Amino acid sequence: MKIIKKVLKNNKEMLYFCGIRIRKKKLVCLDYHIDPKIEYTPDGTPKSILIFAADSIGDYILMRNFYSAIKTSKKYKNAKLTLIASATVKSIPEYLDADVIDHVLYIPHRLFEKPFYEQYKEVNKLFSNGLKNTYDLILFPSHNVNVFRYIQDILISKIQAKEIIGTTGDLEFSDNQHFLQYTQVLPVEFVDFEYKLNRNFFEKLLDQKIDTDIPTIKLAKTKSSEKYAVICVGAQDNFRKWHLKNYAQIVSYLQNNRKLKVYLIGTKSEAGDMQIVNQLSGEKAEILAGLDYKTLFNLINNASLYIGNDSGFFHVAVALRTKAICISSGGSYPRFIKYPESEKYKIIVNDVFMKLVHQNYKTKHQSSFYSINAVTVDDVENAIEQLSER
Repeated sequence: MKIIKKVLKNNKEMLYFCGIRIRKKKLVCLDYHIDPKIEYTPDGTPKSILIFAADSIGDYILMRNFYSAIKTSKKYKNAKLTLIASATVKSIPEYLDADVIDHVLYIPHRLFEKPFYEQYKEVNKLFSNGLKNTYDLILFPSHNVNVFRYIQDILISKIQAKEIIGTTGDLEFSDNQHFLQYTQVLPVEFVDFEYKLNRNFFEKLLDQKIDTDIPTIKLAKTKSSEKYAVICVGAQDNFRKWHLKNYAQIVSYLQNNRKLKVYLIGTKSEAGDMQIVNQLSGEKAEILAGLDYKTLFNLINNASLYIGNDSGFFHVAVALRTKAICISSGGSYPRFIKYPESEKYKIIVNDVFMKLVHQNYKTKHQSSFYSINAVTVDDVENAIEQLSER
């Protein structure tokens, strides 16, 4: 309780502890003072920017290209960027964005699900790992404001910054106490597809157009005579996972009909599922469980085809311009996987469910999750044929 009282003293925020509502008083704009040590460059641009975007792998891929836009903009050129990211993407920023991100700090994945005192404790740990007490600018670009708002409150209470800029995201702006702490809130127009939401935010922030419709990862292709497909049978949530017996049929189809070697990828905990796929198919797909991200990205980069559930590696495959198939229940469509049409990828959702998804999202701005197994093996095989013809 001592920790909770301390947080209340700093934030004056409404909190819930053990199901009991506790509230010091109505939140007002925090009374923090600008540290005289905060310096700007001679041309008036900030020297240090802290970015908080602690989402999953797919979210990171849909956001990362805009960090380089900060570095090259007139408004924030030459600023040092510090990123607070989720531990689930650990090593990806260092691998892909070392020339853009100057310092990366990590918090536990889905920390927002933990009790408030654990969120407070984990933020405190960041300071011993290099987080500073002063930044010229703090950015909160993620549309997922609702789940991260308490972590953001803690950061704001502990860091002195001249500017704090964020988006209204998925919170209602009217009469919301959280936004009183920002120096500027960018009311980004709500549109389909997360990449467009992110682009809208950074266009407003940088006051410039950004001409790109999908994320990009630039890796050199390796010349090889081996033709292969990569399949990821896992996903963060069970309702995103296509049945293993379906994947077994796809493995057989790729090896026997398309003459492609198949690699099954995933975490170490998903190795058992990959073994089941091999047992059901009677084939010998190569199981690669627990590989580091650098190896996985290069494997996908040089593949003839990627197939997987609605998960982060589909976004990776699209960004690498590898032909890809996403099998989805529709829950993340249209917010996360409504990519523009392309001959490079296919997003498969049951037609009946797709109509319901659009209807719910348009009227309620809510995701609707249906049975992913309504997508048939024939649907995926047809998509393979169409991508192969192209």
